[in-house]
Amino acid sequence: MKYSLIYSIVLFFTLSFTAYSNDRENISLDDGIVTFKGGIVEPACTVSSESEYQIVDLGVISSNQFHGVGSHSIKIPFFIKLMDVIKVLRIKSV
Repeated sequence: MKYSLIYSIVLFFTLSFTAYSNDRENISLDDGIVTFKGGIVEPACTVSSESEYQIVDLGVISSNQFHGVGSHSIKIPFFIKLMDVIKVLRIKSV
């Protein structure tokens, strides 16, 4: 569980820059159809070894603090150092 937050953040950044193929290749066989679906993944960044194995102590929070969807607890600051971040080119419409 201690690594799940870090892995979730890395997964988010990775999926943000993932190229998905929406075109499906259908192959007809005598017994049915096989559909191939896939994608090409380019990692958006890597987590620095300085941040790789840190533990973020979230403490103990009472469930009474949450009153429904969108409610939150106190903010716990933490930092993750990223390396080899891909710069995104933004094109402005004129």
